[in-house]
Order: sequence, then C-alpha cells, then structure tokens
Amino acid sequence: MLKKLRLDQTKKYEQSIAVYETSLMLCAFVEGRKHILSIGAEQGDVKGWDDFIIQDSPNEFTHLQVKRQQTDFKPDGKSVKEKSIDLSPLDKSFQSLAQWVEKQSRSSINKHRFRIELPSDGVKIKEEIELRNLRDFLVLHIKDTTTVKGLEDLQNVAKDSNATNIFKWLTTWCGFKGWENILKALRLLEIRDNGSEIDIDNKSKTELARVFNDPSAVISKIKSYLDENTAYTGQIAPRQLLFELKGNLLTNCQSWTQIDGNGDEWEISGIHDLEDNSEIERPSKIVPELWANDKGRKLHINISPVNNVLAPIHEGVFQLALHLQGNSNGFCTDWAGWKICISDKVGLTLGDSEDDLEKLTISTNNTPYKINGGKRINSNAEREDFAKEIGIEMIKATWSMVVQKVSFIIGNMDISQSPELRDAVEKRWSIWMTSLENDVDTQKEIFRRIVHPNAEGQDILGHLRIGPKTKTLLADALFICILVSVGLDPENSGIMRTKDGGTIGAIGINHWSGPAGKKRRVREIDDEDSVEELIGKDPSDILILSKSRQVENLIYKQPLTEFTNVDHSLAAPRRPKLLVTRNPILNATIKKGSISDLRTYLERDLFARSESINETLNNLS
Repeated sequence: MLKKLRLDQTKKYEQSIAVYETSLMLCAFVEGRKHILSIGAEQGDVKGWDDFIIQDSPNEFTHLQVKRQQTDFKPDGKSVKEKSIDLSPLDKSFQSLAQWVEKQSRSSINKHRFRIELPSDGVKIKEEIELRNLRDFLVLHIKDTTTVKGLEDLQNVAKDSNATNIFKWLTTWCGFKGWENILKALRLLEIRDNGSEIDIDNKSKTELARVFNDPSAVISKIKSYLDENTAYTGQIAPRQLLFELKGNLLTNCQSWTQIDGNGDEWEISGIHDLEDNSEIERPSKIVPELWANDKGRKLHINISPVNNVLAPIHEGVFQLALHLQGNSNGFCTDWAGWKICISDKVGLTLGDSEDDLEKLTISTNNTPYKINGGKRINSNAEREDFAKEIGIEMIKATWSMVVQKVSFIIGNMDISQSPELRDAVEKRWSIWMTSLENDVDTQKEIFRRIVHPNAEGQDILGHLRIGPKTKTLLADALFICILVSVGLDPENSGIMRTKDGGTIGAIGINHWSGPAGKKRRVREIDDEDSVEELIGKDPSDILILSKSRQVENLIYKQPLTEFTNVDHSLAAPRRPKLLVTRNPILNATIKKGSISDLRTYLERDLFARSESINETLNNLS
C-alpha cells in the first residue's frame, strides 16, 4: 500500500510538472510569442530521460527526468563505487547520458538539452555529494568557455572537493570516461528544484491567469486532456489544446496570425480562427478580425527574400498588412527592404495623405520563430487559391465598411431646405447597394478605379490601396457618383451610367504618384502640373474628382467665366464631357436639397461643353 501511495504521489508530481510546462507553452502560443512546439511522453532516444520530451524547435529537444525525490538516492553509497551496492535511479540516468554523449557528433549533441525536475536539491547523490553540489558546480564552472584542462586543474591543482567527488561519481558509477565527456554532458544539463505539487500548480495558475479566466478550471481541463491524450506516440501541441480551452480565453486577449513564406514553402498559423479544429486561419476569419478596430491584434509576416516581383500571395498578405488600423499591429521580417518594395508598388502613397505610408502600424520583426500546427500552402494551386480567397475577403470587408460610410453620409445630408435630394439619393443607393451586394468583382473594379487613376500606369498595384485606410475616400467618391446619377438620370439606367449610356467614373484619392513614365512624386490630386494628364487618361464620359475643391475652370487653367470655349482639336488633350469636383458651388447646390437645382448645375456644364464642341466644328468647316 505504501509503495502504491508513493507511485501515486510521483504521478501527481509528474502531472504538475507537465501541466506547468504545458501552461508555459500554451500561454506563449496564445500571446503570439516564441514557444515550445510540443510536449510528448516516453518517445525520446535517450534511455532514462524520457519522462517528458519537449520539442523546443523543429530539431531541438529538452529531455526531462522528473524525480519526486524526498530522500537521499543512496545514503550508504560513496563516490567510489562499491560493487555490493546497486545503481540508484539517478546513477542509471547519468549512465545512459554518458553512453549517449559518447556516440554523438558535435552537430547532433547541440540539439538536445537535459533537465532534472525535483521538489528539492538537498538530497544526497552519494554520501559526499548532495544534488545541490552538482547544481552549484554547473552554475559556477560549466560555461561556454570552460575547457577540459580547466576542469582538470580545478580537481588536481585547486583541489576542489566538489570537482573531485563529482568526477569520481560520474566515472565510477555512471561510466563517463573522463572530463571531456563529462563537460559535453554537463553543458547540456540543468537542475530545477520546483517545490511541492501545490507550489507548481500555483505557478501554473499565475501563468494561465494572463490569458484565461478561472485558471483553476483550466488546470483541471489540462490535466484531463493530458490523461486522455498522452501516449507513447502522442504529442501535446498548443493549438489543439487551445481549441478545448477557447471558452476560457479572456475577452481582451490579443489575437494573432502568422504567415511564413520562403520560396515555395508557405505556412499560416494563428488563433483568429478557432471555430473548427480542422481549419486554420481561413481568410474569411482573419481578414475581418485583423481589420477590426476593437481590440489588440497582431499580424506576423516572415517572408524572405525581399523580391520586387510579387506573386499574388505576396500582394494579398501585404495588402492585409497595409490596412491594419487601431490596435492592430504588423511585425515583418526584413521590413526595411519590404517597405521600399511595397512603397514602390503603391506609388509611395495609399492615396490619403502625402505621408500615409509613414503612419503604418508595421514594425520590424527581429526574432521570427516557428509555430506549431500551421497550415502549409506549398503548391502553386494552394497559394493561388489562398491569394484569391484573401483578396475576395478584403473586398468584402471593405465593401461592408464603405456601405456603412455611404449610408452615414446620406443620413447626415442637410435637409433644412428640402429632403427631396436626400430621399432620392437614399433610394438610388439602396438600388445600387442591393445590385452590388454579392458582386465582388464589380465592387473590386469600382474601388480600383476610384483609388488607381489610369494615368499612374500599370506598374502601380492600385488594388493594394483598397482597404480600411481608404474606406472614407471610397465612400465619398461613391456618394458623389450617386448624386450625379440622381441629377442626370431620373430613371436609374444602371450603376455608374447615365440615361444616354454614358459612363460615370470617379477618382477619389487625395494624393497620387503622378503620370506613368515620370519620376514618382506624391502630389495632390489636382496638382496643376499633372492634372491634365490625370484627366486625359480616364475614359469616363463624366469624371468625378471627389477630393478636389477646385472649380472646373481653374483645373483647366481658364478664366472664371460661366461658359469658356475649350480646344477640342485632335491636338488638344482629352477631356470628359463633364468634370465634377467637390467645389463650393456644388456643395451649395447639394445643401439646397433640390433635384432640379442639381440637374441644372450638372447640365449647364454639359451644355457648355456641347456648345464649345459645336463652335470648334464650325471653325474647322
């Protein structure tokens, strides 16, 4: 009965150690920090060091020997082996370590660590040596710079009793052949005195309390999980265990996604998608989470090397990162290089301000690390599918934000003089919104044209500008498009269309990078040196510059007369039939709330252009 009780107590102690190590692994995983990859039982290749095997990284392991030792190992044994006395369990463990060290190459030996876990280090190894003596010896004398000669001098010249007794014990009882092998082994060894099971469980509770509510309940669940899943071939990994504990996560716990890419080897991992244990970080889950603005979230990007030729998956990942906002932050390896690359791809601006790329919530990740349990995206087809899916989800998320913003703008229109225009715009928006709701391709094309003027050229990846950072620009441009539609097309002939089949287009950014073929420079949308090229490259019949406050005449560098003759010869730059800006005259017209006043304002400019064309044709005939 006493023997069984001791075995039960030993099992409880081992369980407490396992729970603590699991808690460390789990909390580091939840917090998006470097963590051990897995914990396994009895699957090591070093006999006597397989109570637990911790996988620290893909090819590095820590072997735990757990001893609930409260009495001396061999109180009647001395450093010099007495043939009549059997080996203690500790002797056997170190004998196994000696045999293992002797067979290992230098590269192999450095991939393993060994740790003794016990309640106290005050027990005796042999009559002259307590375990604490071995621990002190490790701390004081086993360094990276320690040499075999130094240890020999410590024993034989300095006459250090600890060194002498440890050498005798290890060479006589444990089979070490000399200081060379002893040094190799002791460099890999750590001794921890952890206190009682209660002490260890309290440490687990303190660790778990950072990310879980009711740590005591979480410990019980971890113990049950370990009992159910620990097997000779089994490993406890953090993500699978977290799925069982997700109901206990603190609501303010910072969540994360990590994307690793190196050549053709890609992997995604994280904790934003815990809905289904068989699914890992689906774009439909991570995009809304990372682009939300309600709590702290992190995106880790470990992609190498920096490459100016971007595959679709690169574009998707960095578009996701560019639009992180609020408490969401990005951490990117080689960010200095990637920032230059991505800045070039978006024309040095997202379109909002002159320095909006300096306000990104992305910083350098100097310590990338491996995550356990990620989803591999290694084939071309898998990467293409992932890029397509994340692209669709980003458009859907942006559309949702823009819908709310447009509806807000309409709801706040001035109706002090008349609600007529507001009501018509609201009705027209409802029709457009319903038509576009599930048409992601059309949503994307409308958004792309708003944030990427044709004049910038195709070397600019304008779709990377689409996201939360430009939602207000997109919404403002769409709002003016709806106004123009209501003013010129009472019957609603179609989205971005007029009743005569003409096209409505909008450029909604504040800043752009200038015409293709010229040195990139961020400038205002109606910059006088390049606005003619901006307008001339757009094919729309009616073109809206929603962020320009200039009236049409000033943009065209003409006197502020009501009707101005325009050069329509073949040598003249192309101009739309109607150019609409958010100038004070339009604002005043909108404020009146009259559809007829808006129509008069818009048709006046259309009529003036038509008259100008006729005059040009008459002069040529």
